[in-house]
Amino acid sequence: METRRGKRQRCGGEEQQQGDGPEAASGSQGEQQQQSDVSQSSPPCTTVVEEVELSLQVKWSSGARGHDDSAHGKTRVTRLMLKPLEDVGKLGGLSKGLMDRAFPADSRPEYLTDDMFYRWTPDETCLSYPLDVTTTEFKLVANYKGWEYVILSHELGNPMELPDRKLFVTVIEFESVAVVLGNLGIRISLVAYPVVCVQKTFLNDVKEQLTHNPEFRGILS
Repeated sequence: METRRGKRQRCGGEEQQQGDGPEAASGSQGEQQQQSDVSQSSPPCTTVVEEVELSLQVKWSSGARGHDDSAHGKTRVTRLMLKPLEDVGKLGGLSKGLMDRAFPADSRPEYLTDDMFYRWTPDETCLSYPLDVTTTEFKLVANYKGWEYVILSHELGNPMELPDRKLFVTVIEFESVAVVLGNLGIRISLVAYPVVCVQKTFLNDVKEQLTHNPEFRGILS
């Protein structure tokens, strides 16, 4: 996981009809033409997992860490729905501005540019970020036919991270524009996760498991 700094820089997814006679043929041609028009106007699919909805669960923990190196104290969990992103360059608005500053186009890491990864962007641009957070944990959740499966888990900054990473989340911390109340200027700490990247071979295998293996249970986490 590579964390870059924002303004404040605190951290770094046919049927053919047949009939007899002219009327049936005419109706079939009309329907085929209508289907053709619909097909041409439909946007291309940008991800192989069109039947599977993905979301990112973000868990913030604060407080002291125990003997097992787990955090003990307050926790806050947020769920971000993910939208397919064909290319990082197609981000817009605040997300584009943050990415351009934190991850310049000429020096972006491999997972942001390589065809070996699928990419998504959350439906929320940024979140209010508590100042006392000690650990951040990400879980990638797949929703298929009404069932949810945790398929990946990653703790931000975990030194024991495996070299064959499958999940990358861009993390950018920054501050809001100061809001003046009386004589005070108040800023809000914010965090954005503009791009979520997942290894293609892994996600293709998960889709295969979800659609053909009734025993698949994710990682049970």
